Amino acid sequence: MKIVTSLSPRRVDRQKKCLESWKQLGVPIVAVQSNEEAENISDLYDGVVVVGTDLVGDRFNMPKCVRIKAMSRLAIHESVLIINSDIEIRSDKDVFLKRWEDGEDGELKVGIRWDQMPKSRAAKMFKWGIDAFLITPKIDSDLPDIGMTLGAPAWDYWIPYHLVTKQKYRVTTYKDFSLVHEIHNRQWSDAAYQSGLKIMQEEYGIGRDALSSFILDVTERRPVEQRRRVRR
Repeated sequence: MKIVTSLSPRRVDRQKKCLESWKQLGVPIVAVQSNEEAENISDLYDGVVVVGTDLVGDRFNMPKCVRIKAMSRLAIHESVLIINSDIEIRSDKDVFLKRWEDGEDGELKVGIRWDQMPKSRAAKMFKWGIDAFLITPKIDSDLPDIGMTLGAPAWDYWIPYHLVTKQKYRVTTYKDFSLVHEIHNRQWSDAAYQSGLKIMQEEYGIGRDALSSFILDVTERRPVEQRRRVRR
């Protein structure tokens, strides 16, 4: 397995901290970047293999952000863990790697993050999104390229929705305190949000409320009020 992400030129210190937690796992880390950004990113982050691509967020007017297919296709020979770049991994190495081994045929493994304010010891499981996906070669072959883009809304809803409703996958959700996200200002625009909803409506005929309900059900986040105190 390798970890695949796409790095941002912003919030560099936070991403470096997250990358350090990934490096403890001893697996390759690959950053897929737009061709425009690939060279600059290489100078910012050590220990990461940077791959350039021209598959970018055209449908979101986000030309520096990469499409999910540019990342998932790296699973052509071995599985990859697609994870957002600002997620810190807090888990025993052996436990984490065992968890994210290939599952059974027709199984999609996903991970839910816990949100934490900077310098706070309180954390809360995120109610809506999904921040980690194990993409096997079979899953990659079952995912079309419809323009969904990392860093833009709806990509994390689209993967399970497509695989469950079109390919009859089942979802295994990991919700323990192993993926930690530091709360920050929103990085995407209202226009990008509407673009994501439009793609889901055009491709699958599903609207926002039904899609949100589907995600809560398939990841078993009802009820969602889960809090904990954590060590610094």
